[in-house]
Amino acid sequence: MYAIVEVGGHQWKVMENQKIKVSKIDVEIGKVIDIKEVLLYVDDNNIKIGKPIVTNAVVKAEILTHGKAKKIKVFKKKKRKKYRVSKGHRQDYTEITIKSIDIPGIAKKTTSATKTTKPKKKTISESEKKTEVKAARAKNTTPAKPKPESSSQKNSSMDKKKDTAAAKKNKDKAKKQTKQKKSSENKKTAIKKKSSSSVGKAQSKGRAKSKKSSVSKKVSKSKK
Repeated sequence: MYAIVEVGGHQWKVMENQKIKVSKIDVEIGKVIDIKEVLLYVDDNNIKIGKPIVTNAVVKAEILTHGKAKKIKVFKKKKRKKYRVSKGHRQDYTEITIKSIDIPGIAKKTTSATKTTKPKKKTISESEKKTEVKAARAKNTTPAKPKPESSSQKNSSMDKKKDTAAAKKNKDKAKKQTKQKKSSENKKTAIKKKSSSSVGKAQSKGRAKSKKSSVSKKVSKSKK
């Protein structure tokens, strides 16, 4: 439920028990005033539009305080005229609270007194009771402790652990040996390749020298 009201040349949307600041009203603090310029009224079931004002409609408001708003600075300047003026302004206002909105032909809603009724006890069926008892028993029951192992079981578990550790060590040793063998074989093949390449180069050099010497001999014989 709300109404649109005109106060001091401004329109305000107003509801009951609402505080607003309007332009200054020359009335003492604590007094109740009647605002008759109601332009619109809206309720859950009713809408009344004024033409321009809703007839016989009244909004009652109580005056709380009078005061001044924050300062507004006004600065004026005219170029090439040496004209500069600065002024300050604080607008006067009145704070009011809306007490009631009275519209003719519309009955106000009456708030009925709330009845203090005791909460009803929940009826629990037998099946629900049984489930609750089972849940409580399950919470209270502690899990059974594991039985301590005998000496023979402990010894067997220790032996198993030792066997697994020895097997792992043997596997690691075998891997290392295979890696070493592969690396040594690779080194040997590399050495053989280098030696064969060096021998081939030496042979090719010897052949080239023998060819040159034969050619030089033939040339000397032809000159003679």
